[in-house]
Amino acid sequence: MNRPFRMLLFFVTFAFLITPSPSLSATTLHVPTAQYPTIQSGIDAAVDGDTVLVADGTYKGEGNIDLNFKGKAITVQSENGTANCIIDGEGQGAGAFFENGEDQNSILSGFTIRHVLLGIGCYSSYSDGPSSPSIINCVIINNSGAGGINCYESSPIIMGCTVSGNKKVGIGCISASPTISNCIVSYNDNEGISCYKSSPEISNCIVDGNSYSGIECVNGSSANITSCTVRGNSTGISISSSSVNLTNSTVVDNNHWGIYCYLSSPIITNCRIESNHWEGIYSTKASPIISNCIIGGNEGGVIFSDCFSPTLTNCLVTGNIAPSWSDEGGGIYSSTSSVTVINCTITANTSGTIGGIYISSGSSTIINTIAWGNTPSNNSINSDTTVSYSDIEGYESGTANMDIDPQFVGGNIYRLLSSSPCIDRGTSNRAPDTDIEGNPRPQGAGYDMGAYEFVPPCPDCSGDDVAITGVKFPCRTCECIGTKSITIGPDVTIPKDAKVTLKAPTINVKPGFHAEIGAVVNMRRE
Repeated sequence: MNRPFRMLLFFVTFAFLITPSPSLSATTLHVPTAQYPTIQSGIDAAVDGDTVLVADGTYKGEGNIDLNFKGKAITVQSENGTANCIIDGEGQGAGAFFENGEDQNSILSGFTIRHVLLGIGCYSSYSDGPSSPSIINCVIINNSGAGGINCYESSPIIMGCTVSGNKKVGIGCISASPTISNCIVSYNDNEGISCYKSSPEISNCIVDGNSYSGIECVNGSSANITSCTVRGNSTGISISSSSVNLTNSTVVDNNHWGIYCYLSSPIITNCRIESNHWEGIYSTKASPIISNCIIGGNEGGVIFSDCFSPTLTNCLVTGNIAPSWSDEGGGIYSSTSSVTVINCTITANTSGTIGGIYISSGSSTIINTIAWGNTPSNNSINSDTTVSYSDIEGYESGTANMDIDPQFVGGNIYRLLSSSPCIDRGTSNRAPDTDIEGNPRPQGAGYDMGAYEFVPPCPDCSGDDVAITGVKFPCRTCECIGTKSITIGPDVTIPKDAKVTLKAPTINVKPGFHAEIGAVVNMRRE
């Protein structure tokens, strides 16, 4: 090794040995102590990587409110959680400010913050840019003035928090992109979560009992809302001039609309919109895309007014009751709109005039849909609407339509019996690939009408020595168990999307057994 290289290696090695590691030098500063009598004094003394650990107690006054992390990547944490560590503003100041470019490594965890003018503020500054801390397992409650958590041009992580009983908005976002998860946002005097020109990610939250909308997205907001329960608010979710993706959520028992859409194109998928005191979904000058939803028990199902191109696919609209004085449809009402309804079931709805579907004006399209058993039983569909391959009570004109009892299973179960005339009578044109429950379409020779594809039962294929012949398995999960053996084939087909498990000490596969591409066959000798 030549001398210059040895010298270089020495300096590199030496520099590595003397450079301190933040994780190795991290310190825990305890509050309160003689050295750190207040929370802020602990913060002021901490450096990146440190933890300020706050003992049980109620903290008031200067140094314990208006906390400022001053840009430090530190953790300020209670010792024993929110029930034991309380910041009480006595009607003054804020719980904490983040305004010096903090990122997710600036962590506030395990405090109750109450009786301040603002719970927590996350802001952007000209010199330091946006502040995006982590706010974890905190209770922000009974604050007046500016509300619970305010986010301005920032992207905080808000996780596992309760934001409740604040005099203004629970969580307010302006030009912000917070991540809000596993939170309870309840009984705030304005909106639960308000988004103005913001792009929040909201998941696994309960938004309950807020005086205005549970979640409000306005003025160019773009929100993803997943696996949330939005209940007991004035309006559940209000969307205006914004883009919202609402998935796997429940919007229930709100005092006005479940979902209100104006000048927006939200995507609403796999949701339950139920028991709201006004319509389940009210849409005006908007184009919502609604699929795989149950819209039931509301004071009116879905209204489209002056809408551009809304779609309703694979939805069950049932048990909605419009006011007796209303001239709108109990299930679906459309006025001056171009709505497309595909593979929906509209049943057991009630109105003063039209029980099921009322399309008063606009060029709409209805395909593969069942509207049956509403009160009154009539449906009103204008002449500009194209109806095809549908079973609509009192309506037979158009292509391949019928007016025949669809034969539901019964007991508020709206799947089809095996004898239903709606099986295999739909069209593949614009039909979805799956039904409302995720079962593949088609199951038989053709597509079914309605939200539920008829899925045949699995064959009886269990016993001692099981012989499976001349069977086409349904597109579902089936299990065959032979205590001694299973022989499969000939003339046995396992179609695409089926999942079949065969369990036996001996498994024999005969010629004529065929598994299509996309089928899953699991053979276990056991």
